[in-house]
Amino acid sequence: MKIASNISVQAKVLIVLLVSSFILMCLLGFQAIYSISQQKAVANKVLSNYAHLAINEYSRRIMGDVGYRSYFQTMNQWNKILETNSNKKVICEKEANIAGLFFTYDIKKKRVSIQSCLASNEDDFTSNQLKKIDLEKFTDSPYIVIHSEYQKAAKILVVSRMDDRLSGFVVDRQKLINQLIQSFNMSPLLPEVLISDQKSNQILSLTMDDYLGNPLITAKPDNTRIISTHRILQDEYNGIFKGYKISIALNTESAGQLIIGGMPGENLATIQTMIIIIALIFIISLWQLRKERQLNLLREQFVAEVSHELRTPLTQIRMFTEMLLKGRVRNDKEKNDYLSIINRESLRLNHLITNLLKYSEAGGDTKVQLIMQPLAVIVENVVDEFSPIAANKNVNFKMKLVSESIQIDKFSLQRIILNLIDNAVKYGPENQTIDIVLEKKEQLLSLIISDQGPGIPELEQAKIWLPYYRLSREHKAARAGTGIGLFLVKQLVEQIGAKITVENNLGCGCSFTIKWSV
Repeated sequence: MKIASNISVQAKVLIVLLVSSFILMCLLGFQAIYSISQQKAVANKVLSNYAHLAINEYSRRIMGDVGYRSYFQTMNQWNKILETNSNKKVICEKEANIAGLFFTYDIKKKRVSIQSCLASNEDDFTSNQLKKIDLEKFTDSPYIVIHSEYQKAAKILVVSRMDDRLSGFVVDRQKLINQLIQSFNMSPLLPEVLISDQKSNQILSLTMDDYLGNPLITAKPDNTRIISTHRILQDEYNGIFKGYKISIALNTESAGQLIIGGMPGENLATIQTMIIIIALIFIISLWQLRKERQLNLLREQFVAEVSHELRTPLTQIRMFTEMLLKGRVRNDKEKNDYLSIINRESLRLNHLITNLLKYSEAGGDTKVQLIMQPLAVIVENVVDEFSPIAANKNVNFKMKLVSESIQIDKFSLQRIILNLIDNAVKYGPENQTIDIVLEKKEQLLSLIISDQGPGIPELEQAKIWLPYYRLSREHKAARAGTGIGLFLVKQLVEQIGAKITVENNLGCGCSFTIKWSV
């Protein structure tokens, strides 16, 4: 019991150390994950701010490039041509021309004059838009920007007023797109203090939609980007892009150019994997400790059972030997009885020791010698040898054996039969009959040993072959036994190339069947 106590203390210490180590590793792992997550959130916020910085710079830029250089410069050129009565076709060839068509509108006569630069059919649309203009809008500004829809597409009209005449142009969508892309590629949107590469816009991706939600510029989809959407443009530069939406995405693969050390979190998956591995190791270690503890308990029980099994025959042998040596025998019959008991207990002791020796060899490279042997003779010799032990409980043997010889290891088969009939006698009732049948059917040879005991519960039949295992009812009955007999039977049967099965008989008892292919 002292050994058991020491083992228990050691197991408890190991469990405490394992649990402590596991908790510590989990805390460190979660702390690392939390820190990386926080750093990643900060880095994402920084990149998002950079994207906002780029989007604000692009908004400012297009107001100048498109609003001033294109819209109003085009408007001024058109008005100058109208004032000087120059060739109107020249306007289509002017630099920074972003118009699809130019128009004039006589307010009094309500007459529209159109000069098309592209092959388009927007004359009626333009006329209708001009006739609907609220002239009061020109009170605060010399020009207005009209956003309208034509054939499910967004249209922009830039209109100025001079006395009784309106003039202006309709923006061509494709020319506008080209101008927007040119403004994006003109120079870096991010300050040089952040990134000195003149091609820094390559890490940015631009998306722009008109006020109807139709895309003007579409970026390629990329899962490694952080999207930052600018507010929907409103009244900047008299609302030249009112209702239009700009989005800029920043490629996180290039984050190292903007954030020292690059994006954190690259080792996050590794840390998570390590935590899972540690958890698995912890669970396996606890499971192994539990198995070791169960095995130690079984070994302790095994030692106690073996000690009891050894002590019982030794006590009998010593007691009756002393009685014979001291002459405490009344007649020859009593003397023979004492000698029979000594012989029987010696056989039992020899059987137990042989089992222990075979068990110590189990799992090793035990070699068997397969020699042609008559099975019936081996069975009969084993029964004769065991008869003195069986006679103690008035057990009879009924044998029906065919004459058959096969390649077999004699000693292994003797051990198998001895263990099976020993169990039948030990756990069966007194005055029972044990049937031993050796039969051959076709190419199958079977040795069947049947007893009249209580049988084996079906739920436990698969467990009886395990070392140290004993039926639950035997523990309650406090019956002696080592729990290695059937384990050895299974091992020996496999060594001689046979198979063994067990099943309960109808009525009472069970049958063990050993089969060979011949």
